[in-house]
Amino acid sequence: MASVGVDIVHIQKIEKLLRSVEAARKVFHPSELSDKRLEHIAGIFAAKEAYFKAAGKAPEWLSVEVTAGENSAPGISVAGSRVKPSVSISHDGEYAVAVVVIW
Repeated sequence: MASVGVDIVHIQKIEKLLRSVEAARKVFHPSELSDKRLEHIAGIFAAKEAYFKAAGKAPEWLSVEVTAGENSAPGISVAGSRVKPSVSISHDGEYAVAVVVIW
């Protein structure tokens, strides 16, 4: 049975989060911050939130890493897990959205 999670985030929320280096380090892996575009980082945040919803888990931010996979398609790596969730990320205007499916 598949589990699905979805999240939408206001990009300004991520801009505020990134003002604190300490807070950003608790949420994002350094690799996730290599692309400095706010909409990109907001998409990563939404993907992590969507994963936690699909998995039915409380957020453990650094246990999940959003990666660039084949053809730059996003992927999710979960520490200590063989599960390979499917993820889709999009952004437009002031919002970023992500959907995660765990098979």
